[in-house]
Amino acid sequence: LGEDGNKMSKSRGNVVNPDDTVRSHGADVLRLYEMFMGPLEASKPWQAKQIQGVARVRDRIWALAQKPLAEASDLETDKLVHRTVKKVTGDIDTLSLNTAIS
Repeated sequence: LGEDGNKMSKSRGNVVNPDDTVRSHGADVLRLYEMFMGPLEASKPWQAKQIQGVARVRDRIWALAQKPLAEASDLETDKLVHRTVKKVTGDIDTLSLNTAIS
């Protein structure tokens, strides 16, 4: 759906060109945004304002990935990491990509 909530259509003039988003924010942000929008089978309105938020999430993930891994982490952190990996793996297996991204 377009930002106006109607089905995207050239005649309505509410079509969003994904190439514009890729040029401004990159393909990873477009992919993340599409997965974050909700279940794959549901119709969802395009909201350009949310693209910037997804770009910030991508930037945070990248910054975190650039940090060296701690040689020793505490038990609570290890448990949280394992729970998170299990939850995200289950979400991906059931194609609940929006909750995996969240």
